[in-house]
Amino acid sequence: MKRSAWKIGLLAMGLLSSLAVAEDVNRHYTFIYFENGYPTRLSKYRRAESMANRPARENPDVVVQTGFYSLKLDCDTMQLSGYDALDGSDYITALNQTVSSFSPARLTLRVEKNGVLYTCTSGIVQEGADQKVRLIESGQYVQRFDHVGLVFTDKFGNSLDGRGRLEITAWADRVSLLLDMSGIDGVGKTGIQLESPAGKMHRSGGNGNRASLMLHPHEDRSFHPLDVAAYVRRAEMLKDGKALECVFDEEECGLRFDLPLERVQFPQDKDRLDEYSIELSNPSKQDAVLPLIFNEIKTQAITGTSMLLCEADGRPTGIPVQISKNWHNEKEHRVKHDGPWLRGYAMVPIKAGEKRTLRLRVVTGFWGGVAAVSYSHLSVIGYGGNWKWDESALGCWGESMCYDPSQHLGAAFIADVRPAFTSSKNGGKAYNWTENVGGGDFLVYFDSSNTYRWVKQQKTAFHWTGPNMTAVHYSGVTDDDAIRFNYRIRSVRTADYHRRFHSYRYEFLKDVLSPKRLIFHQMAADYYHSVNFEQYYVGNEAGLTRELGRTEGLDGYGDEPVPFNHSWLLADDTWCSDRESSNPKGRRGLLFMESSLNGQPFPVHMHPFGVARGKNSKMSFDLGAESVSRSYKAGDVVTGELEFILPAKNAEVYWGDDQEFVERLKTQGSEVWKMVADEYAHNIQLPVEVESGTLLKNYPLEIQAAENSKVLADFTVGRGGVGHVPIIIRNVPAGWALKAERQVKGKWLPLESVDTEGHNYYQAIRNTSGTLDCTFNINRPSTNLAEAWRIRIIKSGN
Repeated sequence: MKRSAWKIGLLAMGLLSSLAVAEDVNRHYTFIYFENGYPTRLSKYRRAESMANRPARENPDVVVQTGFYSLKLDCDTMQLSGYDALDGSDYITALNQTVSSFSPARLTLRVEKNGVLYTCTSGIVQEGADQKVRLIESGQYVQRFDHVGLVFTDKFGNSLDGRGRLEITAWADRVSLLLDMSGIDGVGKTGIQLESPAGKMHRSGGNGNRASLMLHPHEDRSFHPLDVAAYVRRAEMLKDGKALECVFDEEECGLRFDLPLERVQFPQDKDRLDEYSIELSNPSKQDAVLPLIFNEIKTQAITGTSMLLCEADGRPTGIPVQISKNWHNEKEHRVKHDGPWLRGYAMVPIKAGEKRTLRLRVVTGFWGGVAAVSYSHLSVIGYGGNWKWDESALGCWGESMCYDPSQHLGAAFIADVRPAFTSSKNGGKAYNWTENVGGGDFLVYFDSSNTYRWVKQQKTAFHWTGPNMTAVHYSGVTDDDAIRFNYRIRSVRTADYHRRFHSYRYEFLKDVLSPKRLIFHQMAADYYHSVNFEQYYVGNEAGLTRELGRTEGLDGYGDEPVPFNHSWLLADDTWCSDRESSNPKGRRGLLFMESSLNGQPFPVHMHPFGVARGKNSKMSFDLGAESVSRSYKAGDVVTGELEFILPAKNAEVYWGDDQEFVERLKTQGSEVWKMVADEYAHNIQLPVEVESGTLLKNYPLEIQAAENSKVLADFTVGRGGVGHVPIIIRNVPAGWALKAERQVKGKWLPLESVDTEGHNYYQAIRNTSGTLDCTFNINRPSTNLAEAWRIRIIKSGN
């Protein structure tokens, strides 16, 4: 990255403080990934050792990529082989921008015990079933990981008893290195030394068993703790004015606000919203960026918490808040960073001399009276996996869907899947965990020699994290450099059932000729299939077209592929392997939305795939071309999108308050496929006419905001609209308060059942252009699906 002359001059004169000078906020992003793919576990876990990712084990190199710099840590040699400035782009674009050039720095970690000096000479990445490189926190602003397998030796080659720990906390514009030897008795001194590629020396250390070094890598300079009093004028609970404690957290390099939260209980807390007022200031003469940490003193509603940064009156700022959390621990074997804990992170731009008041909203379960949706990284330290695991919830009473991108725990990208608003698995009725009917995958690729191809350089962008809608992106490359993939996963706030939208894009970088198996998406997976069924159903907008049975004993392919364009599928699940409940209370549905090859419609087929292991044979549904061995040429691009739903089987197990859904459940009778058919007919085929704004997509409904008009969007749904329809208004001018209105008998009235003046029913995320994408979820006004209904979104103040 080229540094401008004015900044270099300020650096030389020492006029820049420890606070980062404000730059392009589009560069406020971070990624973390293993360059060669995840080094598969030495202990057998679902997949056979013959499928292990051996190149990744041989080169377990972790890369941190931000909008301002990159780092590369060789986790076996403990060399910092990359320390570079980057001129980044933006969060989504950077998903497909590979860091290909690394400049080595010299990292030296030293400790002294009983007068003997030891130097870190290597790192043990795996030791039996124990994984030594652990992901602590991961999101847009912060990547935090540690290596607990550091080996130290003296000048004679004698090893220090015990293993050291190096923790790295990387923000978009700063990084902290922490050497922690507290687990080894007798260590009296510790030190970190980093010599940059330019030859500049950075040092930290002294007496004690811990040392830390804080740096701006892109500027090759160190920084020091911020003065809280200079930048935080006031921080308090909004309801009673009680002051919040704020300190500079040296381990995490940010201003940490400790948030007191009372116990969350339902249904009495359905309208609860915890709010905090924070007044910031910038006494310097340069625009700057403040790194903020929101730490829950005692976690509440941990499975489904999201946070929003708003203006003082509640209008969303569009600044995302990263959520990182962990609830895992072993009571008899506690380890550093096990759960429970939950923290939010944000980078807030603030102009020179500015005073800015923000309102932090903590959403625990409900938002505007309807179950909120959330999506964040969930640390599995204390559970045993130690690397990446992402968790999404509808409400806050259990997981809804989990993702294991590196397949280090579940051997499948899509892991735990659970219904919402159904009776809990422990025998209770409402607001508790439900049974796991999980398993699924995206790309499954065996090349022409039948070698399973792993993925590498896998990144995650937590673009929208709730509470109205989530949108999380994944990218990477297969380990034969043949296919670049991009996934987008979206979920929505609603009151009827669990919905999820999975889109994929596969760009073929090389010819892929006669693969043994290449599929785009799976419902259930080869090594994760926790549910079974006897019958499944296929249909289209006209209703049911085929009723099929699971083929007992099927191992691999054998049944006839089912054409799937403009179709839906329902599995009538009868059994699941959840330890606490083997009775699934929902039915899995998969609905076609779109498919293309090189921009043209592309026929896809559903291939039943049998897995005959152990006592029970099971079946997954593989989505692919007509033949899973179809060849592709370099330059081909395959795209598609599916909707996954998990509605309740009947009204008796559903405890939500969507009465339109209840009435349909009561009348489905023996037509067990009716709910997925309704979803296709009344949502996927949603008819929309737009009076103001420009229609971009009918479902989830997307409208380009009208320019220079008070009415940003005005539209009529001709019929249908099942559940709370997700409505995205693109490119709304920043700074405006918005209001949703419904037309009733020719008059425009504020949307019912929400506080339209308090802005606590929609979300907004800033675009690279500075405009906002705003999301609402609005239900139809009557149970009559044939009736039309009209909504408008207006500017209500600036």
